[in-house]
Amino acid sequence: MDLGEKPSNLPGLPNGFDITERNPDLSEGIPIWNPPTFRPLEKINYTITLNNPGTTDREYCFIALLNYEQIPVQNDKKLVCGIVKGCYSGKLETSFVAPSNPGTYQFQVIRTENPLIKTSYSEVHPNERVRNVQSSSRILIQVK
Repeated sequence: MDLGEKPSNLPGLPNGFDITERNPDLSEGIPIWNPPTFRPLEKINYTITLNNPGTTDREYCFIALLNYEQIPVQNDKKLVCGIVKGCYSGKLETSFVAPSNPGTYQFQVIRTENPLIKTSYSEVHPNERVRNVQSSSRILIQVK
């Protein structure tokens, strides 16, 4: 994950994130009535961009949904986490495979702070209260 490598250029946005910045496959601003078209089982690239305008480091996690079912985010992992330094923004470039059946599908990413608390290098336990859950808009994807 390439998180925390670039000074934040969005200091006014509180923990904002986007899933389509400068991406040829899922480009920003596609009208809902004209979804991008992909072939069955085609690799669909996307980029998650994230802004941390605060002064403290924060650990964020992402899950991806296709038609409201969870799919892997990266390297077959359904939950991917990374730390973004305070006053920095970061990116996660990843992909998923288009469904094998033709049709229109809804893609969405959900961002939250890490739902696990690390008590040591080898031990974690669930956080009783997960804060700052934020969802991207749903993007229609047409498979033909």
